[in-house]
Amino acid sequence: MSLIRFHLPISKLSVSNLVSNDCNVRRYANYQSLFVMLKSNGVGGGMCLKASTQSDDNVIVRQCANYQPPMWKDDFIQSLHNEFGYFTIFFSSESTSKQSVGSGKTYKKRFNQLKGQVKTLLGERRDSLEQLELIDVLQRLGISYHFRSEIKDILQRTISNKFYEEDKKKNSLYATSLQFRLLRQHQFHIFEDVFNAFKDEMGNFKTCFYEDINGMLSLYEASFLSTKGETVLEEAKCFAVKYLNEFIKSSKDELKVEMVEHALKLPLHWRIERLEARWSIDIYERIGTLNPILLEIAKLDFNMVQSIYQEDLKYAFRLQSYDC
Repeated sequence: MSLIRFHLPISKLSVSNLVSNDCNVRRYANYQSLFVMLKSNGVGGGMCLKASTQSDDNVIVRQCANYQPPMWKDDFIQSLHNEFGYFTIFFSSESTSKQSVGSGKTYKKRFNQLKGQVKTLLGERRDSLEQLELIDVLQRLGISYHFRSEIKDILQRTISNKFYEEDKKKNSLYATSLQFRLLRQHQFHIFEDVFNAFKDEMGNFKTCFYEDINGMLSLYEASFLSTKGETVLEEAKCFAVKYLNEFIKSSKDELKVEMVEHALKLPLHWRIERLEARWSIDIYERIGTLNPILLEIAKLDFNMVQSIYQEDLKYAFRLQSYDC
């Protein structure tokens, strides 16, 4: 017995021709919404819901989502094969399943080895800025979810060590912005006034930071984690955007310009993590300075997760073919 809930707008909406084996309808008019609670036996139980709107001239206009048929054929979807999968593939030949499981286990074993090495890197006592940079890289590569507890411990230590107060003395815009963004992303409390140290006597951000492209880019990303009423971060955003646009026009560093253009199109905080990970893997590979352990585990994780998505897609198509 499954329970399905539909949320529909209340304005001029009527529900008609409700066909189901067993259904219960509840209306919550006081909340300006309509919840239709349906109890049906299975997915293919012949359930149908039709909604219509009726205008003043009594002309009924049917509501339609107008979903288009998928562009992929079922044969193509079922033919997808990913050697990084480590579970049995249903409805496939026995030889294919054994081969997929065998290669998948090999990659999984290698992944666990690399995961242990990354935990060792996170556990090393090193400079606070280096640890923050490592966390940032893990997030950009889409593998930070494997190390949530380690990351939380590191960020907790940076607060207890008053890292940002020490950093203000060093006058490092990059380090302060990076820590501010990471702390807010992980729901730690930190005030926006940490950026007041980078303003002049007139209350404007110092133009001397124009030479620090990493600092300006980090400030730009941090400014998008502001809350309502935080004016300092709004000023920081305008300051950073103006400079970064000028940097694109004047710089001859093609790779750095590409990174700045990517950030200006959409800030990191607004991007889809899995798609951003794919882009970041390419960028870090081109930079050539990233720890090879991080690059290898990022590629393995991306391919293994992709194999799960592919299996989910194949399973959904099989369900669709059964319903038809």
